[in-house]
Amino acid sequence: MGTIRKYLSVIVQGLLLGFLTAVIVISAQQAFSPNGYLRVWWKELTFDNTLQAAFLYQKRNVDYVGVCEDTAFPGYIYCIENGDAFKLEMRLADDSYLCADSRGNKQILWHTTGDALVCE
Repeated sequence: MGTIRKYLSVIVQGLLLGFLTAVIVISAQQAFSPNGYLRVWWKELTFDNTLQAAFLYQKRNVDYVGVCEDTAFPGYIYCIENGDAFKLEMRLADDSYLCADSRGNKQILWHTTGDALVCE
């Protein structure tokens, strides 16, 4: 009888360990997939830091001439400038766009604004 309990205990522990491993693997896939919540959070944080870098660029250089070329923006952030203004755009997982411009607008749009320098 003691041997059966011992084997049964080992089997239950193995099943619980397998279940826990499956939960961890699935959670990690959801968190770190290209559209996972940690990747999305990181991209949005990078977008905010990039926006602040663009504003600081203007303080150092008087205008925005060269902000897109001189500032190390990640490849997934689209930048356009004309000297007096700039706009940053990033595509989100749901095919909307996070847009910010030099006028202080920051919003989510359902379409790209293309070469316009404002987020509207």
